[in-house]
Amino acid sequence: MRFIELTEEEVLELRNRYHNSDNKVERHRSHCLLLSSEGYTISDIIGILKSSRRTIERLFSSWEESKYKSLRIKKGRGPKYILTPYQAYIDESIKEHSRNIGQILNKLNEDHDVTVSRNTLRNFLKS
Repeated sequence: MRFIELTEEEVLELRNRYHNSDNKVERHRSHCLLLSSEGYTISDIIGILKSSRRTIERLFSSWEESKYKSLRIKKGRGPKYILTPYQAYIDESIKEHSRNIGQILNKLNEDHDVTVSRNTLRNFLKS
């Protein structure tokens, strides 16, 4: 059986993050660590939080290495924009076609053989 032992300061900080964090993942991980420090086994935590055993074991290992850094999602996760290499081309197309997204999509498909949806292009232009 594996348990995480926390100091009083860590318990207070994790409780604060569990109750006040805007990030769902951080709240979930804080809750998991708090349950372990209260004596719940990994099997009990699996039933409460509906996480896999491997996820909980990774969190425990990560906590032992880097404490609070392990609560957040690491940078670089999430989708990578397929349009990033074509930034300059898209900027020129916007000037030419006066922000007509349909024309920009057609031109991008013809010239570079890149097919994306209107929403993907809009989200790319917002960022």
